[in-house]
Amino acid sequence: MKKVINILLFLLILISLNGCDRPECEEWGLGKNETAHVSLSRDYDWYIDQKNTSDYSYYNCGPSCAVMAAKWADKDFPLSVEDARKTYYNADNGFEWYLSSIKYFLFINDIPNVLKYNISHEAVIECLDEGNIIIVCYNTKDISYNHKPEQRTGKFYRGHFGHFMILKGYRLVDNKTFYEVYDPNSLNRFYADNTPKGKDRYYLSDEVIKAARNWDPNYIVVSPKTTPDSDEKG
Repeated sequence: MKKVINILLFLLILISLNGCDRPECEEWGLGKNETAHVSLSRDYDWYIDQKNTSDYSYYNCGPSCAVMAAKWADKDFPLSVEDARKTYYNADNGFEWYLSSIKYFLFINDIPNVLKYNISHEAVIECLDEGNIIIVCYNTKDISYNHKPEQRTGKFYRGHFGHFMILKGYRLVDNKTFYEVYDPNSLNRFYADNTPKGKDRYYLSDEVIKAARNWDPNYIVVSPKTTPDSDEKG
């Protein structure tokens, strides 16, 4: 009996050393040994590909992230990206959205959010661990390009420009931290399983922090919306 217990203990240790219990870790380009994973997913689809949003799709990363965040915070949020675009567009501000534009949209639609300053990796992890998602505006040139179409790490598109995305989790694999992101720039591109390429993409944390600091070091923290009928979040 003691021998059997020792064998079981050895197998448990071996499994823990092997880390990631999901084969996609290596397939997706993350690595082999996963030691932490936080994912603020929902049991409904709230991802949006900006490619499919109105005549201003090229400019709609900001409105897309605003509506995604609202849908994450409130399952019944009714507005579309086109609605958001109409909310914050006029002759003065043109097509471009800023963090202030997103904050305004979330505020007028009663989505809990806070503008934070001087992004850091420690602050991001703290927010995610507390169950909040984050909207950042960053320079895409600082995110590594991945030429392997089957993998889900790094950018899958080329170009250097200011861009919005949502940080919704993280994975620690082989001592590297990847942020789990919703990048609205899927461009109608899909993986073999028909998942949009910007959905649950993984970008190295160091690159994201650098990219944000090189464009806008501030960020928006979005919390789940509570309802009068429930004290629970989400």
